[in-house]
Amino acid sequence: MKLKTLEILLETAYHEAGHAVAGIRLGLKILGMSLIPDDDYDAAVFWEDPLAGESDPEKNTAIEKEIILALAGPVAVSRYRKEPLSRAAGSDDDVIKALSLMLETGKSREELGRLVTEAHELMHDPMTWNAVEALVKEAICRFLWAGWAPGKKGGSQPDLFEGLKENQGELFDSPGFEPRMRGEEIEAVVARADEAFKLRLEKALRNRRRQR
Repeated sequence: MKLKTLEILLETAYHEAGHAVAGIRLGLKILGMSLIPDDDYDAAVFWEDPLAGESDPEKNTAIEKEIILALAGPVAVSRYRKEPLSRAAGSDDDVIKALSLMLETGKSREELGRLVTEAHELMHDPMTWNAVEALVKEAICRFLWAGWAPGKKGGSQPDLFEGLKENQGELFDSPGFEPRMRGEEIEAVVARADEAFKLRLEKALRNRRRQR
């Protein structure tokens, strides 16, 4: 059984949540997400291939979405770590995938730069980042709930767990609580986060108008 340190766990969660939320924002079908290692992966987000069934005029848009989705994970880690994208942990495979797609489709370096900028802007949108952080909390909760414990010696993190549990509320009352998240569960977390963000924004705007 592989163990993650707390910091690696957090970076992994931000990486996968970045992929998942970006996919939802881009209108793609997210099938699932997990921080629990398996034989074929350490952690992963699964989504429907955006190129499947697309006609030629629509393939360019689908390819660009796939590239932005690939870049969103490392961009999310770079924002979390407050470091340049080039130093973001776990970015190599995703960057290679994005570059491969660019080469396969004959896109220019300038086009890649534009798509990197779009992925960066997406992860720096306040509402999107709020959703990423909400998904990170729930994913870590599920990781801990499943009996995995971050730490070099496999020790538990009860304070972290209880704090996250309190924040997530009714999540832990469900008998169907599973460590791996289904697509509809991810969408529900993002929807709740978006609604809470909108309510906070409306409240802030009302308070600002009162102060004038």
